[in-house]
Amino acid sequence: MNIQFGACTSLLNAPLICEAGGAHIEANFMVYTNMSEEQFIHERDVLHSTPLTVVSMNNMLPSNFVIYGTEEQTQEICDFVCRGLKRAAALGCKTVCMGAGGVRNIPDGMSRDEAIDQFVALVARFCAMAAEYDIKIALEPIRSEETNFINSVGDAYDIIRRLPECKNLGINPDMYHMYEDGDDFSNLVKYKDYVFNIHMAEPGTRVYPKPGSQKIESLYIQFLTALKDAGYTGNISMEAHIKDFKEDATATFKYLGDLAANI
Repeated sequence: MNIQFGACTSLLNAPLICEAGGAHIEANFMVYTNMSEEQFIHERDVLHSTPLTVVSMNNMLPSNFVIYGTEEQTQEICDFVCRGLKRAAALGCKTVCMGAGGVRNIPDGMSRDEAIDQFVALVARFCAMAAEYDIKIALEPIRSEETNFINSVGDAYDIIRRLPECKNLGINPDMYHMYEDGDDFSNLVKYKDYVFNIHMAEPGTRVYPKPGSQKIESLYIQFLTALKDAGYTGNISMEAHIKDFKEDATATFKYLGDLAANI
């Protein structure tokens, strides 16, 4: 499999990712949007001291944003995203992942159809802004325990098909969320044309994948096999809890790399 493994982490960890055998960093969109220019330049310089690139960014929207609100609130969100996209482009980012499960959660008492219409309209604005920087937007399905909206790869596709004009809109499947909600890995093949980026974490514990039980390993193999069958040749980012960054990341990249090499 032609897959590269990396991690969702700070640019300051770029040297550690290199030492651990990682191939890329997925940076935090919200953090780098709010960061001072001086700190942003410093962290970008740390990244550029290594051969790594920022292929993607996660955590697109702050949790205090209201996406089902007034035009003034919507404009505030769009202004934030516009600033962030400029920073993302400066880092060479190609895909921004839109999780924000709490933010997109449809509030009690609101019509689901109305919420979907507002969400679709907002995503269309994001895509138009991102297209100016040749950046893609990837909707991330999140388990139903965390949000009541867009819980499966199929749910994400339902939004995409409402926006045929947005050629830069796709999906960011996450193995952890897929497993937790029983989203069949075969959906990676079914919706392969829209899979822009991938997240991974150990099912159940949400830590960095590592050698463990036969059951867990079989899930990794099933997941990676589905990606191979889908013809996916992009990046896989670890979006997971970690204790010792260098030690855990080194073990994870080797372990998953070995599994992928034998599929």
